[in-house]
Amino acid sequence: HNAGDDLLIQTAQRLSRSLRDSDRVFRFGGDEFVILVKNIRGKNEAAIIAGNVLNEIRKSYILETIPGSPRVNIGVSIGIAIIPEHGQNTEISTKNADLAMYKAKATGKNRFVFFSKDLDEAASERWDMEQGMKLAITNNEIQMYYQPIVDENGVTKAVESLIRWFHPIRGYISPDKYIPIAEETGFIITLGNWILERSCRDLKLINSTEWGQELYASINLSARQFEHKDIIENIDNVITRTGVNPCHIRFELTETSIMSAPVRVREIMEAIKKLHPCVKFVVDDFGTGYSSLSYLSDLPVESLKIDLSFVTKLFQENNQKIVNAILNLASSLELEVVAEGIENIKQKEYFIDKKCHSLQGYLFSKALSLDQLNKYIKK
Repeated sequence: HNAGDDLLIQTAQRLSRSLRDSDRVFRFGGDEFVILVKNIRGKNEAAIIAGNVLNEIRKSYILETIPGSPRVNIGVSIGIAIIPEHGQNTEISTKNADLAMYKAKATGKNRFVFFSKDLDEAASERWDMEQGMKLAITNNEIQMYYQPIVDENGVTKAVESLIRWFHPIRGYISPDKYIPIAEETGFIITLGNWILERSCRDLKLINSTEWGQELYASINLSARQFEHKDIIENIDNVITRTGVNPCHIRFELTETSIMSAPVRVREIMEAIKKLHPCVKFVVDDFGTGYSSLSYLSDLPVESLKIDLSFVTKLFQENNQKIVNAILNLASSLELEVVAEGIENIKQKEYFIDKKCHSLQGYLFSKALSLDQLNKYIKK
């Protein structure tokens, strides 16, 4: 806390030094500040002032409240709104400057962005999306779909659980549009729990005598969902409540989400496996995150999923080298490998030749509804 307070005090002092005597700095809350700049001659002058602030804040800080007085650097994102062009009063212009600031954050930090009408429209669309998600489950607009994972002969051995949102007005909405919002707002916890419950119920049906199959399902868990305090209890309750065989469940976590808190992730994985020993874990998007691979030997994972970006560009020399390295690594650690994003025969044959026998992609099938999946695996 002392170090944080020291950093905020130094930041406030630097902001004051970079401004004119007539300008004012206010702490807005947390690590946010509002600067009120008077009597400027348009955007150019505002941009010069914002540039001065950026240069001042980006200089190293010395934190004397910490032993050794370490030097630290911080990033800064600035949103700018001009009165009356971007709002008739300070309340509206502050809100619009806030929207511009988040745009600056999203585009890489250490920059400034002016408010625009497009940002206002984007904020309105985001609000609609946020509220729509909360109703989508209740209104049965979100449905479970399953993409087959096949062996070298094209026989379905597993499925990946995926969601599809069919809005009554907008039609199909891509997950890329709403999953990031769900992550930011925390709604991903509710959504993730719903996906877990539905996937397990459907998985029990898939492996029932009625269907006559023996498939496992890969269920994606987000970083926020996996780090939630009730994740172990939630998973145990769903498995018990649905009666699904836990040996048919694989949980997918991205490499990035694992490495955001590797010790905590390992503890959760081990706790889940203690309750249900045959549940398995898959590292998704493997190869895109971290150069250190030591975590693979520390975590109870059984499978790697090669990121589709490598598969899509498989026959570019560097990508092929990376894929081969992943396959060799997995072989040495006795881990299964799933290649996703297979779209043509050449890619399929390459992975089969490399002894990778779990394949997923449009070459075999798109994601299917439960009824479509039943027909697909029985054809």
